[in-house]
Amino acid sequence: MFADKQLKPVDVRLGITDGTFTELLDGGSLSADAQVVTGMTGLETRAQAAPAAAGNPFQQGGRGGGGRGGRGGF
Repeated sequence: MFADKQLKPVDVRLGITDGTFTELLDGGSLSADAQVVTGMTGLETRAQAAPAAAGNPFQQGGRGGGGRGGRGGF
């Protein structure tokens, strides 16, 4: 939530989504006219920037192998 020129965390419970719209089952302390932030871009911490510079510029940080059927094959 964005209030008093600050971002404040709010616990919410989400339902189904189609990738564009997401059902809000429980908005916690949100009011009907609340301004919410659902994502941010262009922010990068120093810890994230260092590995990318040392490795492949097209590979995102981390081990990779995530998602269905990745490493570990559970």
